[in-house]
Amino acid sequence: ERSLELQAGLLLDAAEGRGKVSFKILRPPQWTDAAVTDELNKDKRLEELDVDVAGTNMLRLRVEATGSIDSGWANWLRPRLEGPGGKLLDLSATEAVASTTGWGEIRRGISAGGEPIRNGGRVIDASIGTHANSTIDFRVPEGFTRFKTTLQLGSDKSAGLRGSIQVRRGVAVTQPTSTWRVVARRS
Repeated sequence: ERSLELQAGLLLDAAEGRGKVSFKILRPPQWTDAAVTDELNKDKRLEELDVDVAGTNMLRLRVEATGSIDSGWANWLRPRLEGPGGKLLDLSATEAVASTTGWGEIRRGISAGGEPIRNGGRVIDASIGTHANSTIDFRVPEGFTRFKTTLQLGSDKSAGLRGSIQVRRGVAVTQPTSTWRVVARRS
């Protein structure tokens, strides 16, 4: 059972019967899986992802350990949004709206272990290094329709992990920038 209780007497008194106070309760849009990888481990170290994000406004990159998280390093290689006319938005160079990580820091171009991210011996600057369990949230600008990336197991020592791309449609819910304020005072 859910309930909501508000005490708005002071604001109603301040309106002195000349106005109307109404409230609308909005449920935040839910995250839904748009793609989930197979388990990455020593036998399968990479998985490419290509996800339809048309009509969404938020994108979440998620890594979860399938075993111990002690060495759950993961790298997102070349994470990008594709839009009209071939327009690209490199998410490794874009500020995330929110992020969490199970250990250390989420870094651009650097693995959870502090080394440059490589694939096939080549350094991949357009990448994001993280550690399970982690989430990284980005806004999807209007007009962008595809998200592409490769999820890479971040270390030979890494235990199994699984990645997912989640999307959210509807109103973006952000942290308030200020607290309640008085809009009318009675003298």
